Amino acid sequence: MAAPSMRRRSSGFAHVYDRSVGLSARAFRDAVHTEEVRCLAPVSRDFIYKPDAKVWTMELDPVDERYLLVGTANSNILLYDLKMLDDNGSHMDTLTKISSSSTRRAYDTSNLLPPCCAVRARSTVTSSTSSGERSSLQYGITAVDWYPVDGGIFVSSSFDEHVKVWDGGVFQVVSEFDLHAKVYCAKFSRIASAHSLVAAVTAKGEVRLCDMAIESSIHSLFGHSDEIWSLAWSLDNEYQLSTGSRDGQVRMWDIRRSGSTACLLCLNHEGHAMVPGRSSVRTNIHRLPPTSLAAAAKPPPSRKRRRLLDGHTNNNTHHLNQESRMEREQKRTATNNQQGKRNDPHAAASVAFVTAHLGGVNSLAYTPDGRFLLSSGNDQKLRLWNSKTGEHAFMNYEGIKNQIAKRNVQMAVIQEGDAYDSTLVFHPNGHDGQLRAYSVFGDHGTPLTSYTAHYKQITACVYRKAYRELYTGGEDGIIMKWRPTALELCPEDGSSDSGEQQAALHGTTIGAADTRIVGAADGDVDAWSDDDADEQVDDNDPGDIFIPPILRQYQEGRH
Repeated sequence: MAAPSMRRRSSGFAHVYDRSVGLSARAFRDAVHTEEVRCLAPVSRDFIYKPDAKVWTMELDPVDERYLLVGTANSNILLYDLKMLDDNGSHMDTLTKISSSSTRRAYDTSNLLPPCCAVRARSTVTSSTSSGERSSLQYGITAVDWYPVDGGIFVSSSFDEHVKVWDGGVFQVVSEFDLHAKVYCAKFSRIASAHSLVAAVTAKGEVRLCDMAIESSIHSLFGHSDEIWSLAWSLDNEYQLSTGSRDGQVRMWDIRRSGSTACLLCLNHEGHAMVPGRSSVRTNIHRLPPTSLAAAAKPPPSRKRRRLLDGHTNNNTHHLNQESRMEREQKRTATNNQQGKRNDPHAAASVAFVTAHLGGVNSLAYTPDGRFLLSSGNDQKLRLWNSKTGEHAFMNYEGIKNQIAKRNVQMAVIQEGDAYDSTLVFHPNGHDGQLRAYSVFGDHGTPLTSYTAHYKQITACVYRKAYRELYTGGEDGIIMKWRPTALELCPEDGSSDSGEQQAALHGTTIGAADTRIVGAADGDVDAWSDDDADEQVDDNDPGDIFIPPILRQYQEGRH
């Protein structure tokens, strides 16, 4: 395991100085939280490890952010209580304390955290083996999601073609939707207040909307021509969602519409989004009535046989003419109906020839403010889109290595305080368990941090906002916990590099001709001469000790 690329935090006195010079409480909090999420590092203890589990999907409960749902490749659904990790915790034991010469890390697995609940979601479909026995098929759990209104309900999707709604209190299925195709993802809308629909994407290229109230799939959105791998509900409009497919398309939908009108935009990596056109569900070619192979191979009757048949039918000519007129009228009516349906936009599918990626799109995520959409594809690109217009923002993120996974992969988008400075994306990078953090709106696309804390590829990332913690799950069975690095009250002694890093972090320089206090403003320069250094300094004189104003007020208040 590669040593982490270390990112140091500013000193504690820098925060005290910022607060003492009048920085507002909210701005101060946002600045501290932003710096913490920029300095997340994996812990070496108090993480979750289950050797036989390949984690495919994870989700935190939206109410308390305490319970973590985990779906695995072997059809297991696990529930972990993160409070047990919080109570155990060695909060400052992070991998950033490892020496830079260390290349491997032996994790502490002596105290494994057991799940609160575990259930195997077995498929009801059976198959016959070569020996004639019938065995139950098992498929991986592709997505889990909590119901945002009630933390006691969650939904799961699987390759067994089912979407299941679970009672979280007893871990039992309360309703089930058979979609007759592989289900790659199923999600609730986080901001929905007028509906409780579950959106599911399938291998048939359909977006299915399932209603828990009537336990039925009520609506389908057509337009994708290949498997749909990823799904994300808008965080700005409860009726809009985005999907990404195997052929590189990313589409934005309005679930209140139908047919070709449901697809609002098709994203284009070359710039402006495209409003999709309309294609008929039915073909324009006249279809003959179905017939059997034997009837098609039968030779036509002979001339004599036809004369006999004609003579036999002359008696019923008037009756046959009436029937033929009725049949022609019925065919004319059916043709008009089909032509009307072809011209009806609500009975047609949308079609477009633009792509957002040159490979399959296996990850979609909105920024927390809902203004932008991030997409990651198998073409090793991470792209940023305007969620209102669908326009490509042309942001370049260097070093993206998207795993070639033919299913949904979760990346985490974090926003603390100001949107421009604090919006970060944590992206699973490659097959070696690497995680990279990027500034979504940064001027440069270089990664802020790059860690390798897993032995195999990372498949899911979730952010615990109340604690500023990140959890990543991988196919090595590890669910890693990431915390901010330790806060130092003052820089380390005897390390010139540390002082330069601290000064660079605050935009100050350290040199012989210009000596500044770390964290001080531009005008606060300590002017001194060589003659002052020769004077005898009394260490017991409190006037020679720098005390920040906020601490000075605290001391005066105590006296």
